[in-house]
Amino acid sequence: MRLADPWWLCFAPLVFVVLSLRRRRRATLLFSSVAELQRLPRTLAQRLKRALPWLEAMGLLALVVAMARPQSGREDSVVSSYGVAIELVIDKSQSMAEQDLDPDPWDRVALTRLDVVKAVVADFVDRGGDLPGRPADLLGLVSFAGWVQSHCPVTLDHEALLRLLKDVQMPNVDPRDPAAQELLRTAIGDGLVVAVDRLRDAPAKSKVVVLLSDGESNIGEASPRAAAELAKAAGEIDALERSQIETRLFTRWSEHFLPFLLAGLAMLVLHRFLSDTRFRSLP
Repeated sequence: MRLADPWWLCFAPLVFVVLSLRRRRRATLLFSSVAELQRLPRTLAQRLKRALPWLEAMGLLALVVAMARPQSGREDSVVSSYGVAIELVIDKSQSMAEQDLDPDPWDRVALTRLDVVKAVVADFVDRGGDLPGRPADLLGLVSFAGWVQSHCPVTLDHEALLRLLKDVQMPNVDPRDPAAQELLRTAIGDGLVVAVDRLRDAPAKSKVVVLLSDGESNIGEASPRAAAELAKAAGEIDALERSQIETRLFTRWSEHFLPFLLAGLAMLVLHRFLSDTRFRSLP
């Protein structure tokens, strides 16, 4: 928990100063003697009326806290680990829409090849099934059909990558439309070229491209062989060597000023209402 604008708390003492000065300047009527009135028993209304200044003070203090903007979240931190950089390259061409795999054993829904690939990738990333997961590795995500789409740069924030993985879908076009045929084809070479480029500046000695595809390349500017030569030129890997990776994680703060704002306004409105009705005094 933190305050985004803590300097607003400087106004908190002023609340009591202003209320104290206003109380001293309250108008009075002169009587010859009030000794007899002091002997009268105090009513419940008179006792409750003494709490009105405190109600107003609490309302003003709540507004001061609201202006200071209380927030909750985690501080920015640097995560250090030993791992490799892995770029996941997923085929989302027309053939990945085939439902020729075993249905889900729980709800018996037929799965497409792309559904199965996404499930396997999720297990690979997050310790699903018998897989150990990749908690220490930098992971990135690229998909391709007739064109290539980069979804996520290499990162240790695997939760973000898994959220973006859910957005990987086949092109939303009519496969019977001749103009859309190129969008549904398989540009494996282009996908590998983009993956190699994304790994070029990754802060790890060992860099790996994992290709998940069911077909052959039939479109694109680069062939799979040319992409392999590019990867070799970028640095051939004979043995995977884990290296120290440092990644800065940023915090997403949540605002909590609204409850204090509503409570402060409610107390001030209640104070004004009671002062002008039930506990009104003259002068």
